[in-house]
Amino acid sequence: MESRSEQQLWCAVIHRAYEDAAGSIAAVGDPRSRRRAQDEARTWFHDNGRDFRWTCDAAGFDADSLRASVLRSIAGARQPVAEHEAAKT
Repeated sequence: MESRSEQQLWCAVIHRAYEDAAGSIAAVGDPRSRRRAQDEARTWFHDNGRDFRWTCDAAGFDADSLRASVLRSIAGARQPVAEHEAAKT
């Protein structure tokens, strides 16, 4: 069992991955890198790999439920990063 602080850390990792998958990428400036970060985050959720499942467990989430919820949510956010940025201005 993870400590509360560790669990919060892993929750933050999942949250950041979700934000990246949805196109809200704050740490990368150029569009190509932003698109790559978005694609990598989407792949992390989609592939349901060992790292994803371990992270969910460490955060206290059921990996299957979280994955299904995230995939439904980001399906509607398929807008390319460059278009997302243009829409903000």
